[in-house]
Amino acid sequence: MTKISGSGFSVNTETLRSDADTWDEQTANVRKGREGLPCQPALIGASVGGEDIMGQALELLDTYVTYCSQGEDQFGASAVSLRKAANDYEDHEKEIF
Repeated sequence: MTKISGSGFSVNTETLRSDADTWDEQTANVRKGREGLPCQPALIGASVGGEDIMGQALELLDTYVTYCSQGEDQFGASAVSLRKAANDYEDHEKEIF
């Protein structure tokens, strides 16, 4: 079923699923970026300056990894929620309208 409607309200469930696919793609992009960040040993080996600069770089890297991981989780949850909503609309059409 593509479009659920009644009482002046309609839901295009295929659009919800398409949006979920977009969130999945963005999750993959964020994951790819996070996994592309250098690991700490590589940064330490490339150090040419003082310890203070390296510590700040490692702290910043850790912050980016944390934010990327949180973004992946939230983007993935959005995709799951959109698919669930589409299925729920289709499964309960008569109850809704």
